[in-house]
Amino acid sequence: MREVRAHLDEAIRTAVARLAHAANVSPLAEIPWSVPAQAAFGDLSTPLALSFAKALGRRPREVAEEILGALTLDPRLVARAEVA
Repeated sequence: MREVRAHLDEAIRTAVARLAHAANVSPLAEIPWSVPAQAAFGDLSTPLALSFAKALGRRPREVAEEILGALTLDPRLVARAEVA
């Protein structure tokens, strides 16, 4: 799980940095992670888009979808990523 989280952390940081640069805002310093209470909701989740959307002045779902679209994920480590 540590390898997966490190991979996701790097992929999300890269995507967020690109979006932040394009919007001329600072990227968030930390990515908050949690393990969903129900396994049906996946192995890891993050509310990152909520706080980043505020900095961008945009809707959280729109920002989450843009982050997801900008991710480059290793299919050996991540089977699926989605916006909840």
